[in-house]
Amino acid sequence: MSFASESYGWIVGDYGKVLGTDDGGLSWIQQGSSTVPSSVNLKCVYAVTEHLVWAVGSAGAILHTSDGGQSWAFQSSAIASDTLYGVHFVNETHGWICGQNGKYLFTTNGGSRWYQVITALNSGRGGGGEALRAVYFTEHGTGFMVGDSGKLLRSENGTDWLEWPSCTEHALLDITVDVSGYGWSVGAFETVCYTDDGGKTWKGMLAEVYLWARPLTVVEIEIKAKGWNTNPGLDGAMLAYYP
Repeated sequence: MSFASESYGWIVGDYGKVLGTDDGGLSWIQQGSSTVPSSVNLKCVYAVTEHLVWAVGSAGAILHTSDGGQSWAFQSSAIASDTLYGVHFVNETHGWICGQNGKYLFTTNGGSRWYQVITALNSGRGGGGEALRAVYFTEHGTGFMVGDSGKLLRSENGTDWLEWPSCTEHALLDITVDVSGYGWSVGAFETVCYTDDGGKTWKGMLAEVYLWARPLTVVEIEIKAKGWNTNPGLDGAMLAYYP
């Protein structure tokens, strides 16, 4: 789920589902039904503005709209066999996508061309790497990617990525860091990692709920030092953190 403003937001899912709202979520309208085949399972959406939105998913799918969802079109990813799990833009032209086998893509021209990069998690031979599940950039320009086996990558320029110590060996599924330096990454087996120094160091936190080792996905920071971690589709569990 991604909102460009208080009113305009999007949700994506399996079978090519794209839903949009222009009233803050009071009502949702299906979009892209004539473009997105049901064979595509969409994993992530990111709204840059109320008009510019990207979504990614299975079989290397990259979807884009420039008119707020009235029409959607595919952009070429050159990765037809891998699932793409995360997408994030810092402005209307510069964006990153991460996915299966430790691969990631970046664009500097709004997706007219996506450049594939092989990270340290992939040998470059097309398989066997660990998946990268989410990508996020702070307002200061520091980038993070998280994935399987607790993998955490960090970049100060969006080009050079270094493996960084996380707090776990379990899969990390989402990450966010706010402008003041507080951040969370959440994942499998109720994993919650926390930082208060802009992602330089990460510490484990106890999720004091009993979810039978279910994964936590979607993490947002509502205000400074307050995190929300939700587990959609699995009993609707929600965790909140107050320092």
